Amino acid sequence: MGQTMAFTTLVLFEFVRLQMVRVEYRVGFFSNYWALGALVLSLLMKLALLYVPFFQKMFRTVSLDGTQWTVIAGIIMVVWFVYLLLQYLFYARKRKERSSLMRLCCSLFDFSENVVGTVLFF
Repeated sequence: MGQTMAFTTLVLFEFVRLQMVRVEYRVGFFSNYWALGALVLSLLMKLALLYVPFFQKMFRTVSLDGTQWTVIAGIIMVVWFVYLLLQYLFYARKRKERSSLMRLCCSLFDFSENVVGTVLFF
């Protein structure tokens, strides 16, 4: 179950990272239908891996219940709100400086993905 939670968290972190980039460059959520379609398709495939018995056996995943989804959502929301707070604090600076903030947040995401992956795998 820990591996399934880690895998799900990392996949959802990538969705959040996509939205962080879109916010940084002020791109609307529905402005790029290809990205939106890829996001929906990825989410559907992830749900299939979790809940279709054939894929559960093939990829050795288990179904997640509401408590586990709540933990995953909590982790992702904390990271998202930290990003929004950092963006708000540095909003008045030049775009070049804000892009360095984006790189910092993405590197924090990379770090948090490694930490979450390590913690949930054990």
